[in-house]
Amino acid sequence: MTHVLIQYDLELLKELVYLIDQQIEKICQLCSEVDDPDSLGYFDRAEHVTGLGFVGCQTFMSSVCGNLGISKRNALAIGPSHSSGNTKAQIINHAANYWKSGFNS
Repeated sequence: MTHVLIQYDLELLKELVYLIDQQIEKICQLCSEVDDPDSLGYFDRAEHVTGLGFVGCQTFMSSVCGNLGISKRNALAIGPSHSSGNTKAQIINHAANYWKSGFNS
């Protein structure tokens, strides 16, 4: 049953990432059509959409940890690392938290 739940959550994440990719493509197209895309808020839109992507990934990681009954802290410390010394999962988690704290302030 755990495998089914994880697969379901992964499918939801895939759908979310697909929608985010579509929005980023749309924003990039809009940016290419104007001289100053930042003045029209396009960069802010891209930041919000990207932040939603990080939160979606964070939600998936939390769900998998919960379904497997493992500590999120321990799980985030496992896997490929960035040159900073943090794992990529930790960076995604931190980026999601950063985006959420800035979005709500």
